[in-house]
Amino acid sequence: MEQNKLLEVSRLKKYFTLRNSFSGSRTVRAVDGVELCIYEGETFGLVGETACGKSTLGRTILRLHEPTQGQIFYRGKDITKADMRPYRSRMQIIFQDPGGSMDPHMRVGGLIEEVLKANGIGSGRAERRSIAEEYLQKVGLKPESADLYPYEFSGGEQQRISIARALAVRPEFLVCDEPTSSLDVSIQSQIINLLEEMQQGLGLTLLFISHNLPVVRHISDRIGVMYLGKIIELGTSDEICASPLHPYTRALMAAVPVPDPASARRARPGRIKGDIWNGSGPITGCRFHLRCPHASERCKNEEPPLMERSPGHTCACWLQ
Repeated sequence: MEQNKLLEVSRLKKYFTLRNSFSGSRTVRAVDGVELCIYEGETFGLVGETACGKSTLGRTILRLHEPTQGQIFYRGKDITKADMRPYRSRMQIIFQDPGGSMDPHMRVGGLIEEVLKANGIGSGRAERRSIAEEYLQKVGLKPESADLYPYEFSGGEQQRISIARALAVRPEFLVCDEPTSSLDVSIQSQIINLLEEMQQGLGLTLLFISHNLPVVRHISDRIGVMYLGKIIELGTSDEICASPLHPYTRALMAAVPVPDPASARRARPGRIKGDIWNGSGPITGCRFHLRCPHASERCKNEEPPLMERSPGHTCACWLQ
């Protein structure tokens, strides 16, 4: 049976203008022509190194950043310039720093009730309080937690509260923006398991953003690899991790810690060398050619398109 597209982006771009009193202004191409679709009910993992544009892409999809160019479709409807108020309850986000996304002067129950009220959920304060306590229980916290302040919880508990607040409005689509990066490994596992349980129980579609490839491999159905504002490889989780095609994806796989580093080192490519493009000035060809050990003249002069190399597995590389 053909899967239904929940969300699709076409040639999506997000540029930022940075101004400096000494060097003037420069334009940073954080997201630069992304083509992507996410199917209903799946978990789509987005990986890449820091500052490659992952979080900006997630926030631009939700229109927390207004796109510079391109289109965003939700259930087939173009929402690029639409009034987002009807979509806010359907499309939610979990931030990397849960504590930073909460008002420290509000109790946890009030934080959730505020979101419910803003989205027109609940006929009164008592009903909204009941919903807040229900979702705190769903994420493994006691109902009495609603009377406490965010600082009275650990980092993992704060992330559970953040998840409860996002889920309380009953979304269809959830952007998870590095939700485990600031947590201990044992707590990371608990949060990942919780997200999987919530997805199955509530029928959610997830965009899971992370630089942690093993975590993304565990939770995702499909993975997109991002490099300097573009998707350079896309496929199922097993394909990307077992048979990566792009040299950058291979380098990411080589950087994953393994039990026997000595034997792995002999079988894996070396570290990536070369300069990283800063995303502001003009660049020709493949964006990875400055660091790719296999770059040819064509790589330096022509940008490779994202093309299907096998069913469902696409890659932007002239070597494939």
